Amino acid sequence: MTVNSTAKERLASVSKIKAYARIGKDVSFPLDKVFALGKVSRTVEAVDRAVVQLNTQDDFLKNALFWFYTLTPEQEKAYQCIEAGNLKDAQKIYEKAKDFGSLIGLATLAFVNTNINQAIGYINTFFEDETAFNAFKDFVSQITRQETNLTVEDLLTLYLETLLENVRVSKLLKAYSSFKKSSEISKLSLEIVNRKNAETLTKDFKKTIAEKVEEIDKNPGYALKKCPEFIKVSKENLRFIAKSAGTNSVPYKDASDSLADYIIQVVSSYDRVTDYISPSDAKKEHDILRKAKALAYSTHLQNHIDDLLGQFVGIPF
Repeated sequence: MTVNSTAKERLASVSKIKAYARIGKDVSFPLDKVFALGKVSRTVEAVDRAVVQLNTQDDFLKNALFWFYTLTPEQEKAYQCIEAGNLKDAQKIYEKAKDFGSLIGLATLAFVNTNINQAIGYINTFFEDETAFNAFKDFVSQITRQETNLTVEDLLTLYLETLLENVRVSKLLKAYSSFKKSSEISKLSLEIVNRKNAETLTKDFKKTIAEKVEEIDKNPGYALKKCPEFIKVSKENLRFIAKSAGTNSVPYKDASDSLADYIIQVVSSYDRVTDYISPSDAKKEHDILRKAKALAYSTHLQNHIDDLLGQFVGIPF
């Protein structure tokens, strides 16, 4: 089915797939072989999930940005070429039309051929073409029966989030880096990918922190002994996050806070550490725990970690 297939066509296709699935038979479609998709899961449950996804605008948009259209005679002809396996002929037809359906079709063909840079070039043209972009929004509103108020950045973010589910972030960063000087859309795309990369790094970092926190209850002395080593490794993680999103970004602050909370829990779990605080700090009640808490609110925590590490010097284990 194409993106603009009718409700009646979708129902007929869904009914056919379910009928075959219930009797344990596989059903195939022309594009299965063209794109070498292999065995596609078309169980009743899988079909039901797919149908639900098409009922929300966001999920429909994800599909609409990565598939084919037959809104015009040219697009219809191109799609027939695709079904017949004549991808080069389809590409030629799309390149002459250059409406939103053709541009998205070109990007989809490029992804099928694993040509990420070419796909980015076509999708950039789509986002940069105000007429094509607005026509796409009107189409989505008509199909979903919901007004589409998404901005270019909103839709570009949704597009890139979907792309990141299937393409390694390192590969995508490299591809967009080659385009960053050519257009504002490329620059914005690179910013979004970097931000998403920082969010992923932060999520993984916080997961590691949570695992380290669990170790504290089991053996606080060992946790304190390993704390400086782990902090040094964590500083590298923070640098990567800062490189992607900046030190004033939410992911960086979130990761910094998470590391500081870990330090607080390690230090507070081991009473003996208070024996090694300088008398002047002890009198002012600025002990190591208070210092760690202060670090938790620093957006430049990585620049001050060494101050905290200095408190561990000379502790016998």
